[in-house]
Amino acid sequence: MGKMKSISNLTYALFNKHKIVVIVISFIAGILFNEYTGNPWIIIAILGIIGAILSLIIRNLGFLLFIPLGLAFSANSQLISTNNILNFTEKKIEVEGVLYRSPESRESGARLYLDTDTIIHDGVTKSVSGKVIIYSADNTQLLAYGDRVRFLDVKLRSIENYKNPGGFDLKRFYERQSIYARGFVDSDNSLISFGLAESYSPILHYIDGLRIKFRNFVLAGFPSPESAILNAITVGDKAGIPQETRAEFSKAGVAHILAISGLHVGAVAIAFFFLIKWLLKRSEYVLLRFQVPRLAAGMTILPIFLYTAVAGFSTSTVRAFIMISLYLVSIIIGKEEYRVNTLCAAALIILLWHPWSLFELSFQLSFAAVFGILIAHKFYPFKFNTFKDKFYSLTKTTIAATLITFPFIAHSFGILPLVSIPANLILVPLVEIIIVPMSLLSFIGYLISPSIAGVFISVNIFFIGMLSFGVEAVLRVPYSSLTIPPMNFVSWVMFFLIVAFLILNSVYPKIKYIIPLIILGFVVSLVSPYPGKSSNGILDISFLDVGARKNLVFVKLPSNKNIVIDGGYSKSDQNGYLEKTVITKYLLNEGVREIDILILSSTDKDTLSGAVHLIDTFNVAKLMTNGDKLSGRLWEQINNKDIKWDNLSNADELLSSTDLKFKILRAGDEFQIEDSSMPDPIAFKLIYMEDEFLFGNSLDLISFQNELINEYSKNIDSTVIYLPNINIQEDFIDYISPKILVTGNTNIASNKLRENLSAIRKEMIILETDKDGAITITSDGKKLRVRSFTNEKESVLH
Repeated sequence: MGKMKSISNLTYALFNKHKIVVIVISFIAGILFNEYTGNPWIIIAILGIIGAILSLIIRNLGFLLFIPLGLAFSANSQLISTNNILNFTEKKIEVEGVLYRSPESRESGARLYLDTDTIIHDGVTKSVSGKVIIYSADNTQLLAYGDRVRFLDVKLRSIENYKNPGGFDLKRFYERQSIYARGFVDSDNSLISFGLAESYSPILHYIDGLRIKFRNFVLAGFPSPESAILNAITVGDKAGIPQETRAEFSKAGVAHILAISGLHVGAVAIAFFFLIKWLLKRSEYVLLRFQVPRLAAGMTILPIFLYTAVAGFSTSTVRAFIMISLYLVSIIIGKEEYRVNTLCAAALIILLWHPWSLFELSFQLSFAAVFGILIAHKFYPFKFNTFKDKFYSLTKTTIAATLITFPFIAHSFGILPLVSIPANLILVPLVEIIIVPMSLLSFIGYLISPSIAGVFISVNIFFIGMLSFGVEAVLRVPYSSLTIPPMNFVSWVMFFLIVAFLILNSVYPKIKYIIPLIILGFVVSLVSPYPGKSSNGILDISFLDVGARKNLVFVKLPSNKNIVIDGGYSKSDQNGYLEKTVITKYLLNEGVREIDILILSSTDKDTLSGAVHLIDTFNVAKLMTNGDKLSGRLWEQINNKDIKWDNLSNADELLSSTDLKFKILRAGDEFQIEDSSMPDPIAFKLIYMEDEFLFGNSLDLISFQNELINEYSKNIDSTVIYLPNINIQEDFIDYISPKILVTGNTNIASNKLRENLSAIRKEMIILETDKDGAITITSDGKKLRVRSFTNEKESVLH
């Protein structure tokens, strides 16, 4: 009884010592309530009343008031009024506003965040409100935060998601930031800049302009990709970093090096803290009158603020500044031992500022890493007396931060970097001790003279080359990374149980005997969350939602082998390579780790570049392309990974067995293609017993449809036909006689589409991936089952 009372008293003491922890948890609960409820304002009122009553009755329950507070701060109060910019989408307009964030460079072009106030439509000027994203094909090198700009002849579109299993909710991501639409302009001629807006800070505008000039100076005068990495670390501009470089850093578990975050801001803080403290100790006057560590902590806030400004006050950098500044303040007031309270106070301030930060991976990683380090320090205190102590402390820090963050990384990217700990131990000190401080000195030197900056940059480029070499070296280790499916519910439960039990271990010592069992369960659930869907004699074919003018098909054969067909770059919404944004997430969600055959019916640069990502991420056994025009990077991967490659022109039949045949349909020898740079059009016909599927990018061409009729006549009849974009003639449908027509982004209302085709095939089912999402059709050879992402109910066709 006495022991239970002692534990109860200890628990009560911990609660009182860390009240801020409970407050933050309550505030986060409010944000989550808002995220998953339809009308938060009603819930705010109800929870507010309940929380107020309980806090009056029981004083220690005052933290409950932070639940409705979290709801209120995260609730989006913006109503779609008649003058909201969202009401002017799908129209050619001129739109004017102010850049409320620094422009973001991309591999090609730039992304601009515009707070709109005026549009011109049909010669009429109207006042509007709302935030939008404009993608520019040019780099817009002279634009900066606070500039008033006008975009000419732009069509805005509301932000929509790709409707596929496992996809990222991009629409909700932007809605949290009150961004509802985006558009595209193809050149600087479509843009007019009026300079700094009156209501925006000229100081911030000037700093942003300096950042852009420094970025351009580095890119113009120094080799790539080292110059791009330097810009990423110095001014937060990652646009010039090649995709393969980013992929390599991710596989090594050091991708965080390429983004300015708590790690880099912390490195600047540590460097300047010790430098300032050393300088202050040189003065007897200061030593006698001040507490040097506290004075150094206060003076360190200025250089980390400058670094935050140089990084463009990006959300992740400001977040890091808040975290580290609060810790420095705790040193100033002599409360640095309350590290958990300081961490939670930083989280509360950040969430009050931007509640939607809770759902950003960078926020989760930053706080998880620091929390992991604090737990490690609790059980294995860090020492810095000798070089040996410092090395052991660095190792403990790296292991703690890596172990607690890798579930978030693995879940988000599908990569488990097994060399992450040694890579971080080797490379992070190089970055934080040399590269980051020298990057800041380079920028300061640039303010004085480009020649001075050039000296620092040249030296730094050498060390960045060493960094890249180190990443390549660790990736040569066999099985340096694994591709894994997203963590399932059991994995997350196990992970949070481990964290909770580690914390409770200080109160209930016997828990330490249970922790190894939970860790074992976590590892088992992570390595094999589910074995992937077994075909068991069933053909499974999915037509994915990939927007306009693109085609992406996934086939799961009855033999359990799988085939991925096509992909490329999504030009319609500038959302990146489909292989990265759609197919990878889809495959991981389906439990797929290997691609048996990757088929590219087009050899344009975008499709080949996307294929590089798939080969980087998955084990691809065979690659087939429609032509032999391959990029150097793709050839390199084919050779390094010993991937079988073949040209589709060398085969008429990809697979053939008693029950299943996979054929290639081509136009006749006399068929003339419109553009000699394009490959010969092809289509695919998959036959499984009584069911036949016809699909392919080229089926959208009327001329190719006519050629297939002439070449194959009634042999092209199929149960299912897939056309990425609807463009059908009556004769073609008559020849195919399909039961199901699947089409992609039609830009035609469903009713109009059905009206046009009803006279041709009255009983034909029409499905549209842009509205229904991914369409999955399964067949046992006699019976078809159809389901869509937006409607899980299956339809059965005999």
